[in-house]
Amino acid sequence: MFENAAKLVVLFGLGLVNQAAGGEFFVAPTGLPQGDGSRHRPWNFATALADNTKTQNVNHVVKPGDTIWLRGGTYGYGSNVYVCSLNGASNNPITVRQNPGERAIIDGGISTTTLGGWTTFWGFEITCSNARTNTYANRPAGLSLATLGHKAINLIVHDCGHPGIFGNPGEVYGCIVWGVGIYEYDNATYFPTNPWVRGSGLYLQNNGVQGVSVSDNISSRNFNAGMKAYAENIYASGFTFDGNIVFKNNGEGIENECLNNSISNVVVINNFTYHCGKTPMGYFSADVLAQHYNLVYSNNYVIDSPGAAAATLWLKRWRTLQVEHNTIVTISQTNEWSAGSGIGNGKGGKFLELYPSTNLVLSYTINNNAYYGGVEQSADWYSFTTIGGTNQYGMFYHTYQPFRYKYNAVAVPDGTNGLISFSAWTNAHGFDLNSSYTTNLPTANFVTLRTNKYERGRANLVVFNWESNNTVNVDVSSLGLAQRQRFEVRDVQNYFGTPVLTANYDAAHSTISIPLTMTNVTAVTGGVENNYAINPNIHTASLFNAFVVLPSGKQTTHGDRLP
Repeated sequence: MFENAAKLVVLFGLGLVNQAAGGEFFVAPTGLPQGDGSRHRPWNFATALADNTKTQNVNHVVKPGDTIWLRGGTYGYGSNVYVCSLNGASNNPITVRQNPGERAIIDGGISTTTLGGWTTFWGFEITCSNARTNTYANRPAGLSLATLGHKAINLIVHDCGHPGIFGNPGEVYGCIVWGVGIYEYDNATYFPTNPWVRGSGLYLQNNGVQGVSVSDNISSRNFNAGMKAYAENIYASGFTFDGNIVFKNNGEGIENECLNNSISNVVVINNFTYHCGKTPMGYFSADVLAQHYNLVYSNNYVIDSPGAAAATLWLKRWRTLQVEHNTIVTISQTNEWSAGSGIGNGKGGKFLELYPSTNLVLSYTINNNAYYGGVEQSADWYSFTTIGGTNQYGMFYHTYQPFRYKYNAVAVPDGTNGLISFSAWTNAHGFDLNSSYTTNLPTANFVTLRTNKYERGRANLVVFNWESNNTVNVDVSSLGLAQRQRFEVRDVQNYFGTPVLTANYDAAHSTISIPLTMTNVTAVTGGVENNYAINPNIHTASLFNAFVVLPSGKQTTHGDRLP
């Protein structure tokens, strides 16, 4: 369990993924359709993204394995949606990537089509300068990916419409997402007095056959979920969430749910969650007959305060699951968690709610977890009668009953709605026999550095600072930095601010000291503070910090000499 782990966990060994050599083309904000894609005669963005298999398009010279470099500057004016129909190959994708040492910003969004595929979007920025209260036409999603051949790598997506990254991709890796949201009035039900509040950092789904990898992303301060695989009439199967950091989202942290189809083969491992409300896995609604298979939820570190009628981890309608080696901390309100908000209005909520699919034989392994905190006293609802086809509810209070086990539509005779203590959870159901439970909070820090598999010298760092230290020491020797290479450490909550540390790498002194007392933030734009249970424009307390370590200055990654 995490509490017994070493002070610093360094996760690497994935190896650097090499980009295939190929031709190079250039795009610039001042580029023209009549350009030839060279550095000196660049295309505009729309021209570069056209269907390269059509000889009448000037970008037909772009072939699988080639790279289209985005020169620095801003593309679009908020409502621009650039349509991408590029066609790479499964073993040789086309890469659309920010030119090294420059800052390329898409002001609007990018939408791929099913006419294209095998395109990787890498390292640039997507945002939207238009007003929050708007239509989707004027405040579009950041990046919409139509096929499993599309990838999003190390993008920065912030303050755009809903969602930040959407669709049916093959991989979303290393992206930093925040401030996603819209007060949407396309739907007449909500306009004009009550616009629909929407905004998930990652909103993904698939065909139910091929898997989707969602790894090492950081998603925070969004209107709704940090990241989710969610579908209604298609599928949310085969997803792997690995090594992601989610915090201060106004809804779910990591979610995997489907309304009308079974879910199978979901892996949620090595993720880090701080104050997002809950982690729901399974069915969302209309779930009487839902049966899902093969959930692995393991080695996650979660701190949450889900409230009186919710749980940090919510498991619905699974036939087979493994929940092992997790640290789950459920805490009472803090000065960051507003009472009466509808999210933090209880004294911690529950650790885990388990709603089995049937009363048939189930294959459940729930063990070797560490639970900290929990409810002191809280309230919950239970259905006690039906009058005229309508459930009538009553209130009851419980003390130290932080687990729930309940079949759908099966009344619990004692009126507790399935709530039980830790001892009943273990004795009656055989769960967590080798786990630990205490109402105290952890006392030892937990620090994890995860190196980036696509960019040498880059890593995500997460710090749970239970010791209330002012700094943390981190060994960065695993990042692959060259001797004397310049690098920097950026606070994710103030990503566009001054780095918290800039240094030259010294292999003989590879341990660096990073401050944990930051207060500045890169604000979520649009006057949105009242939409959040926790003010998104106030830095988290020193208990939680997330950083990105990356080389600084111009890093030459293609053959042309940088200007």
